[in-house]
Amino acid sequence: MNLRTEIFKNREPVNNNEGYLALNPDKAKLLEMTKETWKKGGLVIVEVGFGEAGGISLEKNDLYIGVEPNFQGQISFKVNKAERGARVVVLDDSMKLPQFRPDLLLCLAPNPNDIDDDMLFEYEGIISNKLVPVVIVTDGRTREANSGEGLVAFGEKVINDLKDMGKGRKVAFGMASGGISDLLDDLGVERSSHFEASNDLGEEAFVVWSRAR
Repeated sequence: MNLRTEIFKNREPVNNNEGYLALNPDKAKLLEMTKETWKKGGLVIVEVGFGEAGGISLEKNDLYIGVEPNFQGQISFKVNKAERGARVVVLDDSMKLPQFRPDLLLCLAPNPNDIDDDMLFEYEGIISNKLVPVVIVTDGRTREANSGEGLVAFGEKVINDLKDMGKGRKVAFGMASGGISDLLDDLGVERSSHFEASNDLGEEAFVVWSRAR
């Protein structure tokens, strides 16, 4: 057993709410968990690159799947609260995701260099599903965002990538202040998402999203 697994198993539950935590379950177990979640009326949410904080609130029957290659054994829902009974899974590699249809794919403050390197295509199996809403949020303050053509190039790249994966005319973009809770409600995902959860986002951010069919 590696050190990261030991740290993860022995740390306190998320927000001390006695929530369920799992690190790198196999694909069969993850699919089983998604089915249990939907049976109980919860949402299955995939977040790409959460860093150390969940970017969306969770209700008691929800399943949160965070993909973070640089996971350090801790994840907090101090800003975007996780209710007792929510389950949290962390994967350290996108290849460990099964082929399935979550209720949302979310990515807050991705590194623009990763976007340039076609990171989003690692999730093509999810993004290409017409029933999955996708939300990508970035901030214009960082050095990476302001290098080269900055946000213009970032936005064009994300929009074109989503269209290449079948989102077509469903892609939209704009600016948001403080968070994207209203946008999520409009997309049918009634959960809160505040930018304070990410150190890389300021009060105002650039958002690209795609609706489900």
